[in-house]
Amino acid sequence: MTSGQNDTLHRGFSRGVGIGLVVALSGLLLVGFSFAPRPGIGMMGQSPRSWSTNGVCTPPSNSVKQSLDVTVSDMGMMMNRARRMVLSASPSTLVSGKVNILVTNFGMRTHEVVILPLANGQSAGQRIVGTDGKVDETGSVGEVSNNCNAGVGEGILPGSRGWATVDLAPGRYELICNLPGHYAAGMYYELQVKSL
Repeated sequence: MTSGQNDTLHRGFSRGVGIGLVVALSGLLLVGFSFAPRPGIGMMGQSPRSWSTNGVCTPPSNSVKQSLDVTVSDMGMMMNRARRMVLSASPSTLVSGKVNILVTNFGMRTHEVVILPLANGQSAGQRIVGTDGKVDETGSVGEVSNNCNAGVGEGILPGSRGWATVDLAPGRYELICNLPGHYAAGMYYELQVKSL
């Protein structure tokens, strides 16, 4: 066999291997999709929800003038060292007294919001996480974890809301999601409450 024939054979073999890899990867993708969870089950075994909350789960109106909008979200199954879960609130400063808290879950997992006072010198994100993936909730002044309802429940589902009315004294508070692993993944926010 001449070197020209050898080069032609080598190129043909390489091209065939490349095409074979593309076909094999396509087959794996198709097999992967065929084993995807059945309809009604989403990531982490939860039911998928619409991420639009337009009008769904609207809290009843009341006479409390002050409100706090909290959003919780996550990046689904992404597992890297970046902050992959987020809890944020607006406004970041309130006046002491009664506050309506509305939590909207834009994530792909169930979440909750627990309100914990911060001690002098303590910052959000510094609590010790236990072996159960949670922090100590002793001293909590409120919780929003009832899906499509007020108060405490089993968690707010993706695309849903929960709410509560709490009475906050002046001070600094940490809003957290205390489901296993969520605090360590970045679900905390510092809230300031000032005197009248």
